[in-house]
Amino acid sequence: RQYIAGTDVASGVGMDYSVTVVVDASSGYVVADLVSNTLQPEDFSVASMALLEVFHDPDWGIENNFSDTVLTVARDMNYPRLYRRRVGRGRQMRREYGWKTDRASRQLLFEELRAEFNAGHLTIPNRYGLDEFSTIIAAPGEKPQAMGGTHDDYVMALGVALMVRYDRGISLSRGKVVSLPMLA
Repeated sequence: RQYIAGTDVASGVGMDYSVTVVVDASSGYVVADLVSNTLQPEDFSVASMALLEVFHDPDWGIENNFSDTVLTVARDMNYPRLYRRRVGRGRQMRREYGWKTDRASRQLLFEELRAEFNAGHLTIPNRYGLDEFSTIIAAPGEKPQAMGGTHDDYVMALGVALMVRYDRGISLSRGKVVSLPMLA
């Protein structure tokens, strides 16, 4: 089997959650996850790599907007398949480590999530992770985000994994949604 992984890194211990998800690339089934708001970023990176080793070190996209600690630890420990995004065009094109969320990439990520849900290509057995999807709101012209007082960390980690899959040209061939929350 081939797997892909995505990580959303918390902005601080005890606040947001750091989440790593591992997805079966052919079925869209989330086979494993790590969710914590108590681990320091260095420890979360090490724990994520231990989890990913069980799945033969899949391609791993790490969001690196607020802190690059998880990514730096993974690079320093020579994780073999870190995702590198394309930056620039033509001869100026280069690859940089990690997933960078900005307005455009966030919109693309949520469009991909929405498409996979609507096609029935995702199975999320973790109730916490699934419940996060019902808290996502997006007013017309606004960025998709969690409602006040809720989190979007699991959603973002899964979205990053799907963007790695998308970038690698891997298609999800089957799967089903456990529960289909409506994403605006």
